[in-house]
Amino acid sequence: MPMDDELLKFSIYFHGHLGPFLVLGLRAGLLANKLIGRNPLSNSARVRLPLKKPYSCFLDGIQISTGCTLGKLNIVALNDSRIVVEIQSNSRLLVINVRKSIIKEIMENLKRISAEKEAKKIWKYKDIDLFTWKIFRRSFTR
Repeated sequence: MPMDDELLKFSIYFHGHLGPFLVLGLRAGLLANKLIGRNPLSNSARVRLPLKKPYSCFLDGIQISTGCTLGKLNIVALNDSRIVVEIQSNSRLLVINVRKSIIKEIMENLKRISAEKEAKKIWKYKDIDLFTWKIFRRSFTR
């Protein structure tokens, strides 16, 4: 998957820098858009993750790619040890789990290489290497 220059420029402008958890959030949101459609006005997101940096950067990637934002109150962040995104679209619920092995790999690599290099590396991974996912025919309540 080639890096989309415009999306990346905007993401860096919005978030402030290029890092692996921002890219991971972008990729999760882009996968959601592909699987259930991007509708920033009717979709809603619930994101479970450790509410601390660098993990919380994932939230900005989700906001940018899905259009679910704090301003529209259609994204909720919950403290958790995992990183899981639930996107509600009409009567469908998409649950995307970030693979624990990827989180571990990112954290190990950040000890040796720059966040920007790790982000560019993560961008090139296949969806299946980053995430597991399932679509349900039900909804969650906020």
